[in-house]
Amino acid sequence: MLLGDGYPNGTSQSTYAGNGGAEVQRLIQYANGNRVGWAGRDWYYQDNSTSYGGLSWRVLPIRNTSASAITINIAAMYTAYTTYNSASLGYFTPTNSSGTTYSTVTGGTWTQLQSTTSGNNTWATNSITVPAYTTILVVLNTAHSYQTTYRFLDNSLFYNLHTTFSDANIICDLRMLYALHQARTPSATNSTTNPEEIYTACATIFGDR
Repeated sequence: MLLGDGYPNGTSQSTYAGNGGAEVQRLIQYANGNRVGWAGRDWYYQDNSTSYGGLSWRVLPIRNTSASAITINIAAMYTAYTTYNSASLGYFTPTNSSGTTYSTVTGGTWTQLQSTTSGNNTWATNSITVPAYTTILVVLNTAHSYQTTYRFLDNSLFYNLHTTFSDANIICDLRMLYALHQARTPSATNSTTNPEEIYTACATIFGDR
């Protein structure tokens, strides 16, 4: 969602990675107990490429509503298969870390927490400091791991959410969630992302704060 629809400036690529039929659209998912996402899902493809089985992108917008920075923990489950079909966990912090509003965001920084090129496992207790009055975007990228002919496994979920959101000042930013679902990053390409455009779009569609 955050990084664009597959290969936005390409001419022959499918709309979404690993989605040859282009039937999957951006989804909003809500927590089931203390986790959100899916695990053990089988995928069917038009081809049987073991090294290019597809990717899933999951973005969790987390907002600190207090006047002080707060450190949280984030835990995730993933699948990965090869160098070209790997998994990663990280987050984007906008330039409004001093407490300015969505509409004034002009950039930000990426922080990588985890990455792997193989395996089916969990990442637990990754520490993130969320600045005051700021919404960060936690991104989980998982790969569709080849299992057998035309079948792939995709574990893509955040868990232990009761720990992540244990501080009452830490919330899921629903304005940003809906912006991720509906807005676009028009200047994004296959090699350049501009997530700050999601923030300004959020201010336009759902109001600034």
